[in-house]
Amino acid sequence: MAAEPVVSLELGLEDLDITNEDLNFAELSESLSRVAGNKLVSDALRGKGQQNDNIREQAKDLEVTLRQVEVESIEGYVSESGNLQELHEQILECDGVLDSMEDLLGRFLGDLSEISSEIKHIQKESLNLNVKLKNRKELHEKLSVFADNMQIPPSLIDVVLDSEVNSAEYLTSLQLLHKKLNFLRTSKDAQSSLAFQDVAPELSKLENKAVSKVKAFLLEQFSILRKPKTNIQIQQQNRLLRLKGFVSFIKQHNQVAYSEVRTNYTETVGNVLLSHFRVYLSHVSGLEVRVAAKGDVVGAYEGGSGAGGASGNAVGALSGVSRFFSSMKRGPLGQSPRKSSRSPQDRGKCFELGDRGDVLGKLDESAVVPHVAEAQGLRMPCEQIFRSINKLLLDSSSSEYIFSTEFFRDQKVFQETMGEVVALISEHLENWVQDITDPVGLFLMIRINYAHQLVMQRRRLPCLDSYLDNVNMVLWPKLKLALDNQLQSLNNAQVSLVKQVSGKVVGGRFVVDAKLAKTVEGIAKRFADLLLALTSLNVGFNQGQLERSLERLRTTMEDLLLSLAKGVKQAASGAGVASGVSSSAAFLVRNYGRVLQTLRDGADALSPQGAPGAPAEDEGHGRQTLEHFEDVYTSNVSLYVEEELGAHCGDMIQFVKRLEDALGLGGGAEGLEADKDLAGRILAHFKGSWQDAIQELNRQVHSDFAGVSKALAKEVLKAALTQLLLYYTRFLEVLKQLSPDMLKDSVPTPSILYEMKKFR
Repeated sequence: MAAEPVVSLELGLEDLDITNEDLNFAELSESLSRVAGNKLVSDALRGKGQQNDNIREQAKDLEVTLRQVEVESIEGYVSESGNLQELHEQILECDGVLDSMEDLLGRFLGDLSEISSEIKHIQKESLNLNVKLKNRKELHEKLSVFADNMQIPPSLIDVVLDSEVNSAEYLTSLQLLHKKLNFLRTSKDAQSSLAFQDVAPELSKLENKAVSKVKAFLLEQFSILRKPKTNIQIQQQNRLLRLKGFVSFIKQHNQVAYSEVRTNYTETVGNVLLSHFRVYLSHVSGLEVRVAAKGDVVGAYEGGSGAGGASGNAVGALSGVSRFFSSMKRGPLGQSPRKSSRSPQDRGKCFELGDRGDVLGKLDESAVVPHVAEAQGLRMPCEQIFRSINKLLLDSSSSEYIFSTEFFRDQKVFQETMGEVVALISEHLENWVQDITDPVGLFLMIRINYAHQLVMQRRRLPCLDSYLDNVNMVLWPKLKLALDNQLQSLNNAQVSLVKQVSGKVVGGRFVVDAKLAKTVEGIAKRFADLLLALTSLNVGFNQGQLERSLERLRTTMEDLLLSLAKGVKQAASGAGVASGVSSSAAFLVRNYGRVLQTLRDGADALSPQGAPGAPAEDEGHGRQTLEHFEDVYTSNVSLYVEEELGAHCGDMIQFVKRLEDALGLGGGAEGLEADKDLAGRILAHFKGSWQDAIQELNRQVHSDFAGVSKALAKEVLKAALTQLLLYYTRFLEVLKQLSPDMLKDSVPTPSILYEMKKFR
């Protein structure tokens, strides 16, 4: 430890204080107290491994150690002094290089500043040039438009004045002339220029000349439409539509000339179509056959009319309309419609629908050509005539509406062209319908008109909306009047026929007068035909006002039958027959059976599934009507059967009903000894007479229902035999409770069934 300070003396550092300033032991003590918790510090303070515990001595030792370390550090720096000198020189050299680079970069920055100024100057000049260029372009464009429109090329003058209007370049020249005229009349700059005074009069002269030539040309083209057998639709599509540019020019430049052209067209086409439709209406009316005339009513009967006080791709598809007209033979406009007469057999079927409803599936077929139909000897009912007229009107109107709106760009042209045609057909329809009393035909016409409304909706053409609505306003009141006429005929028939109820007693049975029976059955048949026809046509159409009218008609018909049945019963009593209930019930069964049979035959037509667009779950008025007559018919058959069985097995029936009530109240067989004896007598009588009773039932049923369908007689007989067997089975059940021993003497049910099968 003593040798180290010697080295320091050799360096001459004895007076050099290279240590820190004198220690402040108070501060040191405070610092040590703050870190006293540190293990290393605490160990050092305890002087672990040292013998001397004196803190001051330790401090001196530490100072000596620090001095030694400082000396060693200085010696290290001295030994590296050469390297430090070399490093110092390198640093100075780098400073020089950096100074030169700083100077270079400074000059470069100055150059960049100059370039930036030049760029800003160039940008400013570029913006100025762009503004100038834009202004020059706008000026050039305005001057170009001005120059183009303010000068009249010789070719334009030559074409407008000398060329034919139908030449290829004429329409192009008109478009150029329109452009120049429009410029002069809309540009204030042009109107304020000196050139305007020179150019405007010349262009006006060309305009007047062009209008004059175009007007003459269009009028000439329209005159072609007046020629006989000219197909107007073909001419419109192939010739006139290409001229719509001329119409546009004359419309824009001379309203007076345009009005003249438009009026000429509407009068020409309107008169041609009006003439065609007049001829067509005259000819097609001669094809009509009246299925139901004024005197054909449901309640018709001999000795009275029964009517009472009621009073009696559109363009392509349509191009054949004019061809249709041109194919018609002309005839005198005033000739009267020829109505085809019908045989008495046909008159009896006047309310049958038959195949008349097929017209609803043929709405898209072409209209009837009268002279072709006449050559074939065809006659058709009113609904087919109506369909043909309306089909022709729809196609003609659709074609004309599409053409006029495209050619004239004015929907009012259609009204001016077709107004008289539509008015003619409306007037014809109103007058024609006044003579139609056929409710089936009228309702078919309503269905056809509704279908035509849908056609026009699909075509998106509103041109005939008011006409088709007016047709509905004409047809519905007429249909109601026709149905009221039928209803009144039933009321009149009821008043008259009730007074005529008569008959005779045959074998103890009152038989209704055959003439009266036939009359009423005819009424029932006509009623059923009318009810079936209108109800089936209304399936899927669901017109409530028709359903209400049919309900009134049905109620009136039932009142008629019930009144006559009551008259039959009274007549039977007056003839000395004990009870006329059986004859009355047979009368109702015959007539309700006839109605029901007709409805059953047309049951498929009454089903909603048979009508397009009808909801599958909707039972519909037709099905309800059928069910109503099923119920009424069944109740009257039951009444008739009860009366007939009462005549043959009345004692057994009364006994069964009385004993079922007695036994059903909880009472036993005790106290019913008298009934046992009666039951024995009834059983013995039945055992001896049941076969005769079945034969008599068969004879009586076929006698009561002679002249009607065999199916009806068999149905009533089946109901009677079934009810007889049911009563006998119930009688055996009563015997089983009353006196089981009697069952051994009863007739076996299989034997009765076997016998009944002979008559079914």
